Amino acid sequence: LLFLTLTHINEITSRLNLKEENKVIIRTNAWHLMKHIIQRNIVILKDRNVNCLIICSLYAIAKLSKIELTFEQLLNAFSQVYP
Repeated sequence: LLFLTLTHINEITSRLNLKEENKVIIRTNAWHLMKHIIQRNIVILKDRNVNCLIICSLYAIAKLSKIELTFEQLLNAFSQVYP
């Protein structure tokens, strides 16, 4: 599950139209957040789709980091990777 999560985060962020440094910030922090959820709070995944949590994590990290990223841009990147 960890490998799948990391792969999805990398593939989605690579499709975003952002500066590379912003992609690295989002990618790194979202990975740490998802790793923490999977390793320490697995109950959060109950009845939820991992991809939904990944998308929400990416969006939250972008907002907390004051990186301009809309939810629509994020969903478009996701749909390019997973049509």
